[in-house]
Amino acid sequence: MKRSSSTAVTDIYRSLQRNIAKTPLDLITRQKLQSLTHNEFELPISSNRRIESETEPTLYKLLLKVSRYQELLLNIQRNGHKNSVETILQLVYIDSVPLRDRAPSWLCDFLTTHATTRISKDDFVSRYDKILKLKHLIEGYESPKYDLKGVYFDTLVDNQTPKKKSILEALGMREEKNTVAEVTKTTQTTRKGKVLKKVQEKPINAEKSKKVISNDLEQYPELIKLIRFRDEYRLKLTRKIKIPSLELTIPPTLFGTPLTNIRIANLKVKRLLALQQYFAKSQPLKTSDLHYLKSIFSETFFIKHDDDGSKRTAIKEGYRLFLENSYCVTDEGQVIPSNISQCIFDASENLVKLFKD
Repeated sequence: MKRSSSTAVTDIYRSLQRNIAKTPLDLITRQKLQSLTHNEFELPISSNRRIESETEPTLYKLLLKVSRYQELLLNIQRNGHKNSVETILQLVYIDSVPLRDRAPSWLCDFLTTHATTRISKDDFVSRYDKILKLKHLIEGYESPKYDLKGVYFDTLVDNQTPKKKSILEALGMREEKNTVAEVTKTTQTTRKGKVLKKVQEKPINAEKSKKVISNDLEQYPELIKLIRFRDEYRLKLTRKIKIPSLELTIPPTLFGTPLTNIRIANLKVKRLLALQQYFAKSQPLKTSDLHYLKSIFSETFFIKHDDDGSKRTAIKEGYRLFLENSYCVTDEGQVIPSNISQCIFDASENLVKLFKD
């Protein structure tokens, strides 16, 4: 039983390697794909442990991968399926290459930082929240009657933690045991409590309303690189999904006081994780791999493998789809895009026939 199972796995391995060799992809990509699949087969073939049945977890997962590879390769061989070409390139040049070989250490650290527990979230915020620019929603609030903005920033900057104030204290009023008549005389509210006016005017403390907490990023060069990377990515690459903003709007409580530190920290974590997940779905390539794939379009390997013009065009389109938003990153945070949109592609055979007819 052991011998037959091992022989079956070996036959599957050889069949996959032969299938890769005859697929109309460039030589380097085929070699990398053969090396990738060889590493996945190495453990089941070389180990001495007994494979009891086809339902054994390791073998089952391996067969699922092989089935997926064979499906992609067959699609390319039949009609040059562009999406299958793009998937193969993703597997070879991104998924199978360690992130630290494709990205600078500061970007790798940001993308691989986990923030699941309360402690890890606090560490994540303390490490990266300086790249965020906080904008308090109350900054756009103006009132000639009371200094709610001044009270807000006084609480935020001086104490860092909102005090448990009544709505009267937040508006600078005295909290005394007023009678119902006195409260009615000094305040006027709607039934929903959305409008609150003070009869007696109180001078606005403009200095308090202008207090802000500034972040000095000069002491954090890695954060500067991360910000530069995000800005260059937004300018040089085009994606359907909008990149998360570094400006974070902080709303006040219902009483016009600052949110608690925990709630503000949660907003920061949410924004930082959104930025992390965005770049995790669009990771960089190695500089050498990007240069090589761009040079493919000046070579003739498409013609060598097949004379079918439509298949050749579809395969080339698969390379273009992969390179469209591919890029590499320098250690200083500079984004180097493929600029594949500037390349000129040959017209398809069908289009040429239309003009000939």
